[in-house]
Amino acid sequence: MVKETNIMKFNTTILAVMALLISTFSYGREYQGDGKKSGAGNGDATAANCAPPVGWKELSINNVRAMIQTGGDMWWDLVGVPQYEIPKNSGKTSLFAGSLWLGGRDASGQLKVAALRFRQVGMDFWTGPLSTVTAEIDPTTCDQWDKHFKSYRQEVDAFVAGTGDATEVIKEWPAHGDPSKDEAAYLAPFFDVDGDGYYNYDAGDYPGYDLSGNVE
Repeated sequence: MVKETNIMKFNTTILAVMALLISTFSYGREYQGDGKKSGAGNGDATAANCAPPVGWKELSINNVRAMIQTGGDMWWDLVGVPQYEIPKNSGKTSLFAGSLWLGGRDASGQLKVAALRFRQVGMDFWTGPLSTVTAEIDPTTCDQWDKHFKSYRQEVDAFVAGTGDATEVIKEWPAHGDPSKDEAAYLAPFFDVDGDGYYNYDAGDYPGYDLSGNVE
């Protein structure tokens, strides 16, 4: 019994020390490497003269409230205030910021990486589909796509069941790009009720929720 008590005390001490170290060293802040700072992005690094994306939506689910940006980053307000609040409406934030980091090798084996860091040193992600022919985009297209398309399963359920009308997001679901700009024919997933290969909510097509549970 004495040994067990000593072990328990020892383990408790270790846990306390670990908790102290975590609380001391685990914090987030903006990148400080070169002194550059711009909440909206660095204008020296742009794609097709597009303005840095500024669209955002608030993700509020379970007990979390978080801000998600259209530029590949999330959980902060582009100025310096964290926006990952948990518990929701408590004023307490557990994360400062995060972003998408993607990498891969091209046909010649060269490593290509897109890794956004707080926007002080330019942008790696831009809104809107590229042309499938020239891989280019124009500022107007960037601006048109600088937004989120937020949908809820219950509104799609009601639309499919005939108990609800087509909401704005169902009508404007970004299933296809603009053919006049050679944009991709298929973007956001959708259920093609009539099988004609084109998204048309008047024909009963809807955003790609697996309502029947048949998608594997």
